[in-house]
Amino acid sequence: MATEDLSNVNDLNFGTTLEDPSKPDSDYAIMSTSEVYLLLSSQSSDDQTSVYNKCLGYSKRFCGLLGGMEGVSEMGREERGRGVEDLKELLLQKQYQNPSTGSTVQLHRYEATKLLDLMSLTSDAEEAFCLIPSLEGRFTGEQVGEYLELVKRTMRNFQGV
Repeated sequence: MATEDLSNVNDLNFGTTLEDPSKPDSDYAIMSTSEVYLLLSSQSSDDQTSVYNKCLGYSKRFCGLLGGMEGVSEMGREERGRGVEDLKELLLQKQYQNPSTGSTVQLHRYEATKLLDLMSLTSDAEEAFCLIPSLEGRFTGEQVGEYLELVKRTMRNFQGV
């Protein structure tokens, strides 16, 4: 009998189909909607298909972290792209003590990406726990609130709020 691929994102178990994202030679990336938008919007117009246009439209609509990109120069677009990457790395580096076990914990790349995708200046820890169940039990509401505050500050900077 073949072994099952028991992936469960709620437990941060992505199964055998994905490599460990902490390995530098991983051949995949977990991207936020903002990162997808930056990638798609940088493609030449020759590459556009109906699927491409739908993906671009969706990612443009929901890339709230970047703020409005209309009228942003190519240099500004690259700067914001680096800002998103830097913010994700900052989220990944921040460590806390697990409230249950006392061990040191930090966000998984998937969790950091999902926090970036919340894209709301009004998101709170309760919303994050509901939308990213793997945070529950590993982090306190206050700790998740600190992660969200980093995202909100970056959003305000991008949006000029």
